[in-house]
Amino acid sequence: MRYLPEALTSRVVSHELVMSAVTESLICAAGDGANSFPVVLGHAKDPGNRFSLKSASTAEVAGLKVGSYWHGNPENGLPAHSSAILLFDPGTGRIATHIEASLANCYRTAAADALAVRELARPDARRLAIFGAGRQARYECRAIRQVRAIDEVLIVNR
Repeated sequence: MRYLPEALTSRVVSHELVMSAVTESLICAAGDGANSFPVVLGHAKDPGNRFSLKSASTAEVAGLKVGSYWHGNPENGLPAHSSAILLFDPGTGRIATHIEASLANCYRTAAADALAVRELARPDARRLAIFGAGRQARYECRAIRQVRAIDEVLIVNR
């Protein structure tokens, strides 16, 4: 089994790399033979600690992403959000690759949103509203600025 730890994936991920990969994956997801399955949402004993399972497959690859949010982690020096991707061996169904992808997931979420802005927002739009000022906000701003000239950013937060 291949294992790509966060220390490696966080060094190689970039907005440019992820924008290209997300563009290709969205095209692939709309193609014949692509499947996206219902999302599973759950929580631990403390209902504020949540996780999700997202899975999909194509003719070439099948896998799932496990994401979690553990609200007390920052008090222990750990990030609240965590993400891992498991890819299956197409011949055996066994896990072939485990990718720790917490930072990569920040980039992926932002890239998907930036692509939506590029394709769906008015071409003359120059004002960006970000709802939430947490960790993800910075990635969203950077990614959207790659596809649109932004003159003003409005941030809405508690």
